[in-house]
Amino acid sequence: MPEIVWSRLADPLVIEGTDTELKPIKEPWRVLARVIRDCTYMRLVVDDDGAWRIPGVDTNCGPDGYAGIEIGGKTVIDDCAIGALIGRFGGGSAGYSTQAATDADKGRPFPIGTYCIMPIPAKSVGPLFVGFNVVARPIQVRRLKITIEGATPTL
Repeated sequence: MPEIVWSRLADPLVIEGTDTELKPIKEPWRVLARVIRDCTYMRLVVDDDGAWRIPGVDTNCGPDGYAGIEIGGKTVIDDCAIGALIGRFGGGSAGYSTQAATDADKGRPFPIGTYCIMPIPAKSVGPLFVGFNVVARPIQVRRLKITIEGATPTL
């Protein structure tokens, strides 16, 4: 089995509130990496203690969202848990697309959750955006830290 050497592509994205004062996130997307080059795969790792809540819900969820819980609200990706961490290559920071992409092509969003490894689209240079799988805002964040790494494995 080939060894994969991962290297950091950008500084981690960190959003911090406190247990008593959550940080409101109003925009649909945040930039995680402005440019991605010199790799064919990326790995996104989210700290285990990440927690936030969506509008109208009084309990926190983590990167995998409110899995298995029926909560109303319009999602960005239909077959991904509401509130889950999602990503998107390219496009603008204000746009939503409601079609999920398995290969992250054409600026369509993809699920990230707690841990994600996926190929970088061949002609993409970035940016890589991250957001939450719900259209309603603001998202109330207690803590979120995402690390992005890249590699070009020899398979």
